[in-house]
Amino acid sequence: MSDQLVIGGQLGNYLIDSVIGRGGMSVVYRAKHARLGMSVALKVLAPELSSDDSFRERFLREAQMAAAVDHPNVIPIHDMGVHDNSLYIVMRYVAGGDLKDLLASGGPLEPERALAILMPVALALGAAHGHGLVHRDVKPANILLQRSAGGGIEHVYLTDFGIAKSASNMAGLTGAGAFIGTVEYMAPEQLEAREVSAQTDVYALGATFY
Repeated sequence: MSDQLVIGGQLGNYLIDSVIGRGGMSVVYRAKHARLGMSVALKVLAPELSSDDSFRERFLREAQMAAAVDHPNVIPIHDMGVHDNSLYIVMRYVAGGDLKDLLASGGPLEPERALAILMPVALALGAAHGHGLVHRDVKPANILLQRSAGGGIEHVYLTDFGIAKSASNMAGLTGAGAFIGTVEYMAPEQLEAREVSAQTDVYALGATFY
C-alpha cells in the first residue's frame, strides 16, 4: 500500500512528520497538532479502501469501540473524522515502539518481564470484554510500550481495535464464512470462522506470551 499523505503536508489540523506503521487497512503517521504542537499518531484509511463502505464502517468502529473502553491500558482516542476524502483517527502517540520491535531487537524475554508487559494487556482485554467487545487481533505489534526518560518501560497500551467485533452482534462486517486477524495468534474457532468470544483473545494473549 502506498503512502496516502505527503511527509511535511497537512491533514486538517495535523502536520505530517513521518510514517510510523503500515497495515492492510491503513497507514499510521506521526503528526503534530498545528496549533497545540502536540505529537499524535494519525491513522489514515488506505486510499484504495476509502470508497468501500464496509471498510469505512469497520475503520470507524475502531474509534467508537476503543473510545467506549475507558481503561488506562487501552490507547486513548483523541479525535476522528474525514478531511478531503481521507478518513482518519487521532490517537495518543507512544514513542517507545511495540512489543514486536522489542522481541526483534532483543529476542525472547524472561518470563517475569513478559508477564509484567502482558498483565496490563490482560487488564485492557478484561475491560473490553466487559463492554461486550472481542479484540480479535491480539499480537506483539498491537502492544505499545511507553518508555520513561531512563529508557525503561513505563506504561503498556493495547491498540488497534480495527477488527474488533461486538460479541453481541456476531454477524459483523466481514461476510459469511470470512475471518480477519493474524494467523499466528488465531484461536481455532477464529481460523474455522466460527463464533468468537473473550476466550479467543485469551488464546491470542497466551500465544503472545509463548
